[in-house]
Amino acid sequence: MTIEESKKYFTLYFDNRESLSVLKETYFMYSLYELEEVTTQLIEDIKKRDQLIICEIVARKNLTGGLKTKSRLFFMLSNKGYKESIIEQVINKLTKEGLLDDVAFANKYISKKIRGKKISKNMLVNLLVQEGIDENITISLLEKFHINDYKTAKLIIDKKYKGKVKEVEKIYKYLSSKGFEQDVIFAILGKEIT
Repeated sequence: MTIEESKKYFTLYFDNRESLSVLKETYFMYSLYELEEVTTQLIEDIKKRDQLIICEIVARKNLTGGLKTKSRLFFMLSNKGYKESIIEQVINKLTKEGLLDDVAFANKYISKKIRGKKISKNMLVNLLVQEGIDENITISLLEKFHINDYKTAKLIIDKKYKGKVKEVEKIYKYLSSKGFEQDVIFAILGKEIT
């Protein structure tokens, strides 16, 4: 076996003309410099360990932009070609370290959304479900924020139309697009029309 060194890797060249590039850390961890013969099982273990390390590095880099949901991170890593078992190990490790927390993500997301453009509870639920948060978790978290769809819709109408209701159908479509239920919209329209 001959060995070639690069910046991050050692490449091992075997007598059967096959080669294997391993992270330097793995090379020293397995004491590959001492081995005269490498088994197939050892090669598989090395490949798995290197994939785990690289997957974790990619995941951590992805988290530097802010909190992510477990399902979004899983989706991103699987699209990069990592095996499901490796991704699950990385996600479990990052969760234990507190770097992945779906409830913290949802709380931050809800806070940001209710301070920004006004939308309904239904829209918030849908957006969080799209982010990978369980619907039941989302609904229970939204109860803590005491969001009143009627007041939110009223604020939207007052801001957008400045108290001048021109086209009821337009307002209905606009509030519907923000996820408000019909009863809330009709209550707003009823007050605005009379």
